[in-house]
Parts: sequence; C-alpha cells; structure tokens
Amino acid sequence: MEIWLNELAKRDILDKVYILIGITPIKNYKIACYMNDTVPGVFIPDKLMKRMEAAEEKGNAAEEGVQ
Repeated sequence: MEIWLNELAKRDILDKVYILIGITPIKNYKIACYMNDTVPGVFIPDKLMKRMEAAEEKGNAAEEGVQ
C-alpha cells in the first residue's frame, strides 16, 4: 500500500483524486460476510452470499469468488 501511495504522490495524483477504488476477489464466505457487514459502501446481494456459503461448504469458495 505504501509503495502504491508513493507512486500516486510522485505523479501528483493524490491532490486530484478524492475516491480511490479497489477491486479484489471474494476468496471465502468469511471475507464476504466481513465486507458486507463492515466495509462502508459495500453491499453483497443475498443471492451471492448464499452462493459463497454453499461454495465454502463444498470447498471451492475461492473459485466461486472470481466468477
């Protein structure tokens, strides 16, 4: 993160950008729950939460999370 922020600072981007967006795959059901419950602005639909929970039980949550 520090390296990335330093690169943005070198390019004088930090003074121009007010929203930084990050994309990450949902690797397991626990992470999906955490993101849905505690990360501001994140909403994971119930249908996807159920798919992640079922995939976790089958042992292929990481695979399901990138679909």
